[in-house]
Amino acid sequence: MTPEEPVMFDAIINDGAMTAKLSFARVGFTAAQLPELAGTTYALRSGDYALIVTAACGAGEYAARGEEMRSFVESARADVSY
Repeated sequence: MTPEEPVMFDAIINDGAMTAKLSFARVGFTAAQLPELAGTTYALRSGDYALIVTAACGAGEYAARGEEMRSFVESARADVSY
């Protein structure tokens, strides 16, 4: 695994009552037993709550599609209700 810079995701809280930014840790990875499998995992933990997102491809396709997948994931936002 290769640690990368954290990514900030927009959060809409309680149907727009507030907005915030959530900082997700990010790591790139390849599989030791299957080196053509690669991807990126994003993770957030806050108290008892955790959210993990993984984007991965096999057959060496992450090299070709990885940036497209990362852009899609990193454009997401979280809708949070308390």
